[in-house]
Amino acid sequence: MGEDPNGQWTLRLTDHFPALGGTLRSWSIKVYGHVSRPGPPAITSVITAGADCLTVAWNAPPDNDGVTITAYDLRYIETSADETVGTNWVVAEDIWTAGSEPLEYTITGLTSGVQYDVQVRAVSSAGAGDWSAVATGIPAAVAGAPSIYLARSDSAPVRFGSPVPATATFSEPVTGFALEDIVVANGAAGNFSGSGAVYSFDVTPAQVGEVTVDIGANVAEDAESNGNTAAIRLSLGIPYDDDGDGSIGYPEAVNAVLDFLFGDGTTTRDQAVGLVLLYLFP
Repeated sequence: MGEDPNGQWTLRLTDHFPALGGTLRSWSIKVYGHVSRPGPPAITSVITAGADCLTVAWNAPPDNDGVTITAYDLRYIETSADETVGTNWVVAEDIWTAGSEPLEYTITGLTSGVQYDVQVRAVSSAGAGDWSAVATGIPAAVAGAPSIYLARSDSAPVRFGSPVPATATFSEPVTGFALEDIVVANGAAGNFSGSGAVYSFDVTPAQVGEVTVDIGANVAEDAESNGNTAAIRLSLGIPYDDDGDGSIGYPEAVNAVLDFLFGDGTTTRDQAVGLVLLYLFP
């Protein structure tokens, strides 16, 4: 009801017909409320920290509803595992000390060359929040080889002709990395910048279909002339597939048609028709 629930509450009962007498046999009360738990963090990078190791970095949940985060948990599992139910993940609890920076943790004892799925969740006095979206990483098969982590820089909807900001983060500073080393399927890369270990670029989707980003092995090298390992493919999904389920639903097809009819011209007739066909004939 908008009142402060803290403190002592008093229940008063009044008999409006005391002359009739009577006995109170029982009574009950229901209390309604909710506990605010922290939202899911956002993993920003999963990079090789050395042979058999991965360092995971993340950002705090954007909206904690006033909840103070007291810890973070992390869990991981091999991507190729047959059963990825929660009980099969390896969980590391309390991997962060309140107030410390940066938000990162190094997983040790992994198998080099094997891809792992990783998730992080925030914990408060109200309990553990939701797990983050899955991020992947591969410990280096060769000690000292720089690894790359590809990620989107924001979560804006993917649209034709609209640049999607992305980053390539190496596990250590490298030289020789250039725009032409970024291979985009169904799109183009541009607006390249950066140096050392972190590089940024835009990916502009072109046609109907999945948009992916790849960076091959040995396109850059560290100070000891070690060539990098290949990056795990980054998928931007299908333009207009806003729920990320890999298909075009009715609302998404309608959005494409509306953007063609009334938008800024970045969505063409052929693209809108192509998305409608994906909806009708998935």
